[in-house]
Amino acid sequence: NVNDDNKDKEKENENEDKEEKKQDEDDTEFELSPTDQELISDERVRCCYECWLDHYRVICSECDHEYCRECTLDWHDNYDCDEIKRARTEQQLRKRLHDAQTKELLLREGCKECAGCGILVQKSEGCNHMTHENCSNPNDFEAKKCHFCYCCGDLLFDPYRKHEEDGTLHFKNGVFHECRKYVDAKSVRDQRHENVKSDIQEIENEFDENGILIKQDNDCIVM
Repeated sequence: NVNDDNKDKEKENENEDKEEKKQDEDDTEFELSPTDQELISDERVRCCYECWLDHYRVICSECDHEYCRECTLDWHDNYDCDEIKRARTEQQLRKRLHDAQTKELLLREGCKECAGCGILVQKSEGCNHMTHENCSNPNDFEAKKCHFCYCCGDLLFDPYRKHEEDGTLHFKNGVFHECRKYVDAKSVRDQRHENVKSDIQEIENEFDENGILIKQDNDCIVM
């Protein structure tokens, strides 16, 4: 009859409405926020700590070395790779600055290297014929001594340790005067000193007046 048909039609419409409502709820449930979409587009995952470990921590099957999949650095128990990179960059810059400042001081004070082993020496007085006893790389093997010129760093040979390896007289005016290579050696040394000072200035420019590493434009913080 007509009433039964109307009831069936109403019930059918009611079921359709429920299906549409459920579909809308499902669509809303899986809709991503702009932040989540950005994280996914950057191939980063916002997650709990356990998921973070599962997704980002990589353990080498050969040596058990642990590293971060995101930044490839040694594993860090921290969500922020950029913060870790920044801290390590600052550490490396400070070490470079310390090494450069030490090198600049040695050059400024006139320290020289043993021509055999490279140990640093500084002459306070005496002639320019330097003798390093018990050198690990001597040119006088029997006596375990290295003989070199304080002016230019060249090795000195017999006779009397005043000559070069080919027999050329190294100190034309005597060992208390500059050697024959002094001018060229000083030019090279002065250029090295200028290069070191430039390196120091370049590294110092990476920090502000309070000694804090300046944030670069490409730095970003991901949480």
